[in-house]
Amino acid sequence: MPEQWNQGYGTETARALIKFGFEKLSLHKIEAGVATENIRSINVLEKAGMIREGLRRKILPIRGNGKTIIIMRLWKMIREMFPLVIPVLPVNATIQQLHASNIEK
Repeated sequence: MPEQWNQGYGTETARALIKFGFEKLSLHKIEAGVATENIRSINVLEKAGMIREGLRRKILPIRGNGKTIIIMRLWKMIREMFPLVIPVLPVNATIQQLHASNIEK
């Protein structure tokens, strides 16, 4: 619903889920996959502290075509050592910039 957009609900929810995963479930890593063109979701995950770690090419089946996704992760140890994680690339980074930065490796 457009009237709910840009209110911080997604970021608040992502942060709560990350906290729950680390504190209650004792996870050591949390991972998310996001379609490369889904800039709003990438922005939410980065605001929650996740960083881009790689690409999975043509893995997400949508309308018969494989979509490339960005793999985003947050490690509990890194979160504890560096509570304010700065994203490696700007939110609107292109796939070419991701390739050039060697994130897919």
